[in-house]
Amino acid sequence: MSLIIRDLYNGISYKPKKKNNNPLILLISLVVQFFAILIFNLYGLLIVAIVVLIESFLFKFYRYHFNLLKLIVPFAFFTGFIVFLFRSPVDALNVMLRIFCGALTFSTFLLMTNPADLSRAFEKLHIPSKLAFLPSLTFTYIPYVARDTEETVNALVLRGEIRLKRFLLFSPKLIALLLASAIYRSDIMAESLTIRGFGLKQRKPYKIPPITLTSSIRLVTWIILVIVALFSPFPFI
Repeated sequence: MSLIIRDLYNGISYKPKKKNNNPLILLISLVVQFFAILIFNLYGLLIVAIVVLIESFLFKFYRYHFNLLKLIVPFAFFTGFIVFLFRSPVDALNVMLRIFCGALTFSTFLLMTNPADLSRAFEKLHIPSKLAFLPSLTFTYIPYVARDTEETVNALVLRGEIRLKRFLLFSPKLIALLLASAIYRSDIMAESLTIRGFGLKQRKPYKIPPITLTSSIRLVTWIILVIVALFSPFPFI
């Protein structure tokens, strides 16, 4: 269980060592990717999967994606099996590929996007601060809770309290510790918001990451891929 939480945490948390990219460009790329995943058929999804894997190796995210896929595989195969029972093998493959591609593209977005930069970019677009801060709160808070959960589980394992036969005994402790962690994190988050002047009518972002050549090429590549698929004589849709 501890390894599962660690893989999930590594697959959805921003990597500060990576070069900052403009969050709006990354968000537009994500929208284009999900549009392709939703409308493409099996042939188009195979191309999307290949491009996603190439991106994974180019950005050196393959280790995080491999660990994340280990968590996605059981759910994808179970869903595909249900579709196979009621539809066809092709539909089952379509569903599984959509799950895999969707998980990897969303993971890439979270690994490359600084949540604070995304909130600041939304504020620059004159989106209310309370709405603009939601991505930062979500993408920052969930990895912290996942890490606290891992530490809690490790502590319970060392104490010998996590056993299948004693699940009902240790589960209240686990829930209580998670609630305590959430309350502690919310207190820190409130202090951070106060320091940043959250809620003030006049707030100016410190800086917004510039639009890099890499993120621009990535966006243009996905747009061209979707346009070619839409107007290609070969049925990608």
